[in-house]
Amino acid sequence: LMRVETITPSADGTVAAPTKTIADAETGEVYFADISSNTVAVILPAPRAGMYFKFIMATASDNEDTKDFILATSADSVDFGGAINDGGGLVEVTSATSKITLDSSDGAVTVGDWIEVVSDGTDWYVSGQVLNNSAVTIADAR
Repeated sequence: LMRVETITPSADGTVAAPTKTIADAETGEVYFADISSNTVAVILPAPRAGMYFKFIMATASDNEDTKDFILATSADSVDFGGAINDGGGLVEVTSATSKITLDSSDGAVTVGDWIEVVSDGTDWYVSGQVLNNSAVTIADAR
């Protein structure tokens, strides 16, 4: 069985004040994020080859249109790369990206939307599936 954790914040998270900062030893975990009442912000550990995490929007997050899910690297110098499929097609996550947001203001986040990341030791490679168009935003700086 995979290790599973549900993240249910008591206040809105930000990159400066994250809901969860993942520890190195937590690699391989699957996280269910409940954004029904508050924004979840997660900071990844420094990349190490073979590290893997998956983030799934929990049932309570169904059609959430005010709160967000934020995933950020450990530093601006650490990047994401890859693509996330949203309702409008593929969203390219360029190699200069260090923050990904499932942004409910642009398209509601829905139960089962997911992002997964794996590291080669230098960067994070991302893939994901988001039901609604325009719900994914990326940023070059955390």
